[in-house]
Amino acid sequence: MKKITVIILSILPAYGFSQMINDSTYKATTGQVFTNGQQVKIGLGSREDGSFKYIEHVNAKGEKVSSDFAAQAIRLWSVRKMKSKDTDVVYGFFTNNKKVYSIKIDAALLAKELQQ
Repeated sequence: MKKITVIILSILPAYGFSQMINDSTYKATTGQVFTNGQQVKIGLGSREDGSFKYIEHVNAKGEKVSSDFAAQAIRLWSVRKMKSKDTDVVYGFFTNNKKVYSIKIDAALLAKELQQ
């Protein structure tokens, strides 16, 4: 019983200070809420050539996502928190022409690559 209490008390601070995310909803640092199935609008790419820095091909890492995506409406089919290096990053996933893409939600919002 004592071990269970210690485990629960050690988990509570991490749970209390984490950003809100469950299986299908994420509240971004800007206060905007993202859910599975939600339609969002892609903004403009933040790189000098107009390509996207925070939107990536899932199966082709390193390949730039061109400015052709600018101002398109897309539907997020999944919102997930994942480890990226030593930090947690929340990604939104969508498909276009049978390719899977990921969006680093908070970074993309700050860079105006993602709008709601």
